[in-house]
Amino acid sequence: MNSFGPLAIFAIGVAAFYLYRSQKRKVDYESVCEVSQALSSLADKAGAYRSEKAHPHEVMAAAIREAQAAVIAKRTFDSDYSSHIQRQLLRSFAPDLLESIGIFRGTARFSRCYSGLAALAGDFERLQSKKNQNGSVLT
Repeated sequence: MNSFGPLAIFAIGVAAFYLYRSQKRKVDYESVCEVSQALSSLADKAGAYRSEKAHPHEVMAAAIREAQAAVIAKRTFDSDYSSHIQRQLLRSFAPDLLESIGIFRGTARFSRCYSGLAALAGDFERLQSKKNQNGSVLT
């Protein structure tokens, strides 16, 4: 038996795996925007929240938009603001929160939104950790 066959199958498998992983890691910006708009809409329907403070859903939507813009522009923030955005991102893809805005578990829409927000959070985290390694702030 020729040793080229198993080696070719292995190489094809490795290439397919890397393509799958790179595709899965991409941020689905449409789904992320959908979640952000749903959170903003929910905050608008709730009306004024403690008159002076922003509604928690609006804060979360703003953090999602800010993280999305930062990842696209490769922009970094100071550590306090970065940790605020990261906290809001982690809260945003909680399954219960997604269900509260009409994105129900077990659906393709839920899967797209959840994975899009998780990928955005991961990309934002990597971008901000690069800043900490380089020691420069580019606000």
